[in-house]
Amino acid sequence: MEKEKAEKRDDGIYRENLYKQYTEHLKSTCGIKTEEMFGGNRDITFRKYYLPHLPKDKNAKILELGCGYGAFLLFLKQQGYTNLIGVDISPQQVETAHKLGLQKEVLVAGASDFGGYTQNLLAVAKK
Repeated sequence: MEKEKAEKRDDGIYRENLYKQYTEHLKSTCGIKTEEMFGGNRDITFRKYYLPHLPKDKNAKILELGCGYGAFLLFLKQQGYTNLIGVDISPQQVETAHKLGLQKEVLVAGASDFGGYTQNLLAVAKK
């Protein structure tokens, strides 16, 4: 029992450190400059592989689970989509998303926090 508690605690500390280091690396290498973080290959990739599959209606509800610092959401926002929500379990990732201009769109939460909502989205997606 004590071993299980220690493993869970260690996992939580590991996860927290991982997210913090990831965000710190992002800040130090990119300086939180939108044009550097979201230009170039990433923008080309989003345009080529995702944009053709997105709804034409720019007011369509779009939920991204595990959005990280919001790269895809920022791309969608730049394309004119207005009804965006992103969630991530890392407060550091969400803080970075907010600094990039996604204050209203991104929040700290886990996928399980959206139980019924995600089931409804999946039901709509299957139609």
